[in-house]
Amino acid sequence: MLPDVLARPPWPAPRKRAVLTLTPPPREERVVWEEGEAHAWAHPGGGVDRALTAAERDAIVGKLEAKEIVRIDAATNLEVADLQRVLRACEPRFIEHYGIARAALAKGGIAVVEDLLALVARAPSCALEALAHVDSLRVATRLANDMLVLPWARHHPETAALALLPAALGPDGSARRAALKLLAPMREAHEGALRAAATVYGDAARAEVEALVAPEPLPSRAPALPAFVDLASLPMPRAKSGEPVGDEPRERLVQLLALLPLGAARDAVVAVKEACDAESLAALGGALAEAWVASGAEAKHKWALLAAGVLGDDVVARKLADWTVEWAKAGTHPRSRLALEALSLVGTDVALMHVDRVARTMKGALKTHATATLEAIAAERELTHEELADRLVPTLGLDPSGAAWLDFGPRRFRVSFDEALVPELFDESGQRLARLPRPTKTDDAARAARASALLKGLQSDAKKIAPDQVRRLERAMCTQRAWSASELRRFFVEHPLMVHLARRLVWVTEDGVAFRVTEDRTLASDDDREVTLGAARVRIAHPLAVVDRLAAWSALFDDYRIVQPFLQLARETFRLAPDDARESSLPRFAGRAVAGERFFTLKHRGWGFHDYAIGKALRGGFLAMLETEPGLAFLTSRPLDQTVGDLSLRRSSGGPATFAELDPIDASELIRDVELLVK
Repeated sequence: MLPDVLARPPWPAPRKRAVLTLTPPPREERVVWEEGEAHAWAHPGGGVDRALTAAERDAIVGKLEAKEIVRIDAATNLEVADLQRVLRACEPRFIEHYGIARAALAKGGIAVVEDLLALVARAPSCALEALAHVDSLRVATRLANDMLVLPWARHHPETAALALLPAALGPDGSARRAALKLLAPMREAHEGALRAAATVYGDAARAEVEALVAPEPLPSRAPALPAFVDLASLPMPRAKSGEPVGDEPRERLVQLLALLPLGAARDAVVAVKEACDAESLAALGGALAEAWVASGAEAKHKWALLAAGVLGDDVVARKLADWTVEWAKAGTHPRSRLALEALSLVGTDVALMHVDRVARTMKGALKTHATATLEAIAAERELTHEELADRLVPTLGLDPSGAAWLDFGPRRFRVSFDEALVPELFDESGQRLARLPRPTKTDDAARAARASALLKGLQSDAKKIAPDQVRRLERAMCTQRAWSASELRRFFVEHPLMVHLARRLVWVTEDGVAFRVTEDRTLASDDDREVTLGAARVRIAHPLAVVDRLAAWSALFDDYRIVQPFLQLARETFRLAPDDARESSLPRFAGRAVAGERFFTLKHRGWGFHDYAIGKALRGGFLAMLETEPGLAFLTSRPLDQTVGDLSLRRSSGGPATFAELDPIDASELIRDVELLVK
């Protein structure tokens, strides 16, 4: 059965809007805080109040102006006038790092709003973080001509609507278009706030806002199709029953596609996708894009490329990815960005992988755009950074066994991968080769050249991919990240590249059943009995999670000569003595000298620089801090050599915590990090 948008003409009767003249009403300005938040902002770095002389405060401000390191809690003891001076004169990176905008608002309130508004142009994220606590028509009006109003509006949607509605409901023109563009994201997220603001302006405004928050309608008549669209030659979509939809429904579908990216057209196409065969729709979308490209790819008909994305499948995604790169290299960047947008609309994991390839391999604005696209897709699909990373590992064109064949014609060579994802080369008999042999007279020269290029490409790609994947899995073990059984099979066991790492690790279910991935991709215990997972969730086993079978697993891996990608079974583990575990601070590392550049080794393990300490967020809402002297300059590329102080633990929300409260794996990894640092 065809959806209504194809079964009959979907074009609605037009609506005439009222043009209103509105004036925002007076509204009290206020600073809004959560409980305890104002105190925390007034004391950055957990600083303690101290009475400083004017000269001492002036010295702190002078150091900030001169880009010198001060204590992370320096803003705690500055007065409002001092903080305003820093806001007006210091570099944005110092204002952000030392919490100056936060402290200024916490101490000065409404009195510092003008300084924060002036800071928006120099440090928008820092200024908007503070202004998000200020409910003010003045702020809304000053931001109303900029997209920066949108993050602020998330906190004060009704006030933002009060500032934007006079232009949005007023005469046609650039001001109205700008206001409508800013109100568009609020239609769904803050519909109630829009209605509340409209009520303030009266019945006429309320009626117009009701029309505004409704989905943008289709036009009252069908759009004219460009000359490159030859309806008769386009693939015929099929209903899910297999029946062709017919000529008129196909024409209506193309007309709807010609309205993209209009929201109502997207909604209509969604209904079509639910009722029709996906492969036939993808063929139609791909044909429209091909016809658009062949006709010269005029920007005014970019909808044809978007149609390929909306209707596309993995086959179309590959074509869109090729165009993205091809057009970028040719210098047609707007067209390349459009192809990337269409690729993101496909939405499959294969499409995600291609977007990631663009983000990794391209440069400049396209790389930035691809990275932002990935983040947006992850947010839309509610994927964490790590869940997204699972879906982005390329297959490198490997066959299902996890290898690739290099064909010389009469001879073939096999490429596989070791425990670090470094390519290994073998001849057809399985003999390991140090390098690819030179072609001989009996080899096919063209095939040998392609094989050599393929090997170089695999070596280059693997060199870029391997370190990130190995670190990612080690991090997953340390944080005890879990996957479902189906995710384990999809992202590791059946993945032709990641299976090489999966086979070299011990895995464990949440109820303690440990197993490995065998050469034939079955799951086996340490005595080689088959393991069935069912609905169990699995983790990469930390040695503390399999301590009772650690010796058996180590012996098995030694017997099979399995080399691990990182220290797992032979990993150093640590347990605190009972007296130390009851403490919130450990002096055991104090006084140890450490070369400054060694601190960078901690960045991949989740540690960050905090001037006079380095910190790491841990599971359960804990924060570990390791003191250092003379302090790690947060902007330097080569830190000074340091002397380590105490290792302390506190709750992220404030207040000390004891090491006994940590998960044993987290505690062990924390101590290991510092032991390796000072070793």
